Amino acid sequence: MIIERNAIARQLGSGAVGVGETHGQPHAVDAIIECIHQNAVRNLFVEGSSIYFQLVINEAKVVFAKTQGSMDERKAELKRIISHSVAGMIGESAADYTRLLVEAVPAGVDVWAAEDNKLYTNIRTGATFKGVSARNVAALAFVKEKLNAERWDEPNACKSVLLFGDDHFALRGNGFVSLEIAFGDMPYWPASAPRDGAATAATATTGTTTTGTTTTTDSM
Repeated sequence: MIIERNAIARQLGSGAVGVGETHGQPHAVDAIIECIHQNAVRNLFVEGSSIYFQLVINEAKVVFAKTQGSMDERKAELKRIISHSVAGMIGESAADYTRLLVEAVPAGVDVWAAEDNKLYTNIRTGATFKGVSARNVAALAFVKEKLNAERWDEPNACKSVLLFGDDHFALRGNGFVSLEIAFGDMPYWPASAPRDGAATAATATTGTTTTGTTTTTDSM
């Protein structure tokens, strides 16, 4: 179920929400940060190794707890540590994920890297159609275990955001397991959609004919 950006915070009051990003573009992270500032996020599940990226997240929590000074000074130190740690780990999303953690950790949001390490780091198969589907199965099992919920609309799932590449939600057919359908038709906002209107499929125009297109190279 696709929702508009301005409905995310409200929808989080009823359960989990997916946010699909195009890696390297800031719109998805911007939307989640807005929700954090509205105290609408309690759990945040992100794309990344549940071993290596989770170590960065855990270190960020420790650093923030130990750092003295004003909130701005503590956030500055948090940003310095995270920026150094994620360099080369999550590619073009590093800057945006750094911004996200700098806001999420001080707000007390529980942040989880939700992906199976082996599936996520297998660059030969991880970005294929079947590879993304397998990653979704593993990630959703992780999410369900952490939330103790089988569906997005159960009480334990409230205020939970799943931030993944758009194609973890958008692809269909041939046995593909999409995150939102497998979590009980969870509401989600694809950040590649127009930011101030209803989410719609990306389109490409040739002459006078407009055809739908699916991007599979930079959203996995």
